[in-house]
Amino acid sequence: MGGRRRSRLRPLRRLLRRAGLRLLPPAFGLLGRLGLRGADRLGRALGRAAFHLSGRLRGQALRHLGIAFGGKMGDAELVRTARGSFELFAAAMFEWLVLCRFGKHRAAAAVRSVTGFEHVEAARKAGRGPIFVTPHFGLFELMPVTITLRGMEGKVVGRQHDDRDLDGLLTEMRRAMGVETVFQHQAREMVRVLRAGRGLGILPDQDIDKLPGIFVPFFGREAYTPTGPASLAVTTGAPILPAFLFRDGPGRHRLVIHPPIEDPGGGDRDERIRALTRGWCRVFEREIAAAPEHWAWVHRRWETTPEALARRRARRVKREGRAGSAGGEAGA
Repeated sequence: MGGRRRSRLRPLRRLLRRAGLRLLPPAFGLLGRLGLRGADRLGRALGRAAFHLSGRLRGQALRHLGIAFGGKMGDAELVRTARGSFELFAAAMFEWLVLCRFGKHRAAAAVRSVTGFEHVEAARKAGRGPIFVTPHFGLFELMPVTITLRGMEGKVVGRQHDDRDLDGLLTEMRRAMGVETVFQHQAREMVRVLRAGRGLGILPDQDIDKLPGIFVPFFGREAYTPTGPASLAVTTGAPILPAFLFRDGPGRHRLVIHPPIEDPGGGDRDERIRALTRGWCRVFEREIAAAPEHWAWVHRRWETTPEALARRRARRVKREGRAGSAGGEAGA
């Protein structure tokens, strides 16, 4: 029953999404008139409203904060942090729309300080394009704009959505800001980018069981984590540089780039991938713990378990087998 209801609602959702996309251009104009401070106030107000009105998302955020900080934060602090995360996410989103209207040079000027760019320069001198890994943290879309304008060209890895109109909009917005997009399934293009000495930006902090991954500790609990960045690093020799964009207020950001994650080397590819993945996860955990309101706690980071992953993959193989069999019969 639930599946049939969702399938009936899918065309309506697509229609509403397309209508929303058509409303974005006039919304850009309105936000441009509001300016950065006005967009910040509007975003924080809407984020606060979403926190209070959406019991499901609020519950998810509080549950995940409890996993990470249950023994370190009291209930009141957990609520303040969750609400702050909603507010900051919405404020950053509205600020990004304003900055897109302003253009890439004025947008990059909002990053008031950059720490650790010498790690990028070292990779450039070695002729190896760095792999920038960053979580959904602060105004993360602004990071590649800043790095590109400092001379390290490259691409960002985007997740392909079911809605092609949405993909087209996000890709075009980035392109207008001087940033090109490559999608998750285009692994060969990622390798080409890195081997050409260009940078690659990846947000690998989400639980996506369709992607190759492993379980590593994250805030004390095993979390299914994509191995794409580590696999690319082992294949190309590119360094993995964890990077974070801290938002200090409207139009005020700090970019911090960490030293490369150490590759243990040797002949065991799987062990190298595990060590690199655990390495950048430790840096993510440390920075998120220092500024927890910057991260999107609504994402179900610990949803996948080894047992659930095995069941899902078995169902997927079964569906693909049925589809292949039907295709063969049709071909016959």
